[in-house]
Amino acid sequence: MHDIGNRMGFKVNQIGPVHPTVEGGYQAALALEGGDTTAIIAYNDLIAVGIVLRFTADGVNVPGDVSVIGFDNTLIAPVVTPPITSIRIPRVQLGQVAVRRLLLMMISPMILLGVFLWIPGMLFGIYVFAC
Repeated sequence: MHDIGNRMGFKVNQIGPVHPTVEGGYQAALALEGGDTTAIIAYNDLIAVGIVLRFTADGVNVPGDVSVIGFDNTLIAPVVTPPITSIRIPRVQLGQVAVRRLLLMMISPMILLGVFLWIPGMLFGIYVFAC
């Protein structure tokens, strides 16, 4: 984020670490009070909720004065007033792609050499290779 901010001409500050909870969001909001922050990217939706609740209690206009973004796209994001912008990360798909790529990296050289040993019954289709 710091590199992107520098290239785009804006300042990036890191607050925390804080607990990944609503209370952690309160703590982050308190650390930001009185500053010139215009946008916040929170670790997760719970922290974003804590920030929004604290800011609105202090009279800060979210998203008018400060934009708040969370991650996880949990059920709490649309329930808060104002609703939180949340980014959904497809963790299952990312994990599947990562495992497939690792297996291909392991299998490809072994197939070319013709020396691999498959152990039937391995969980999740993980194979052991002998070279």
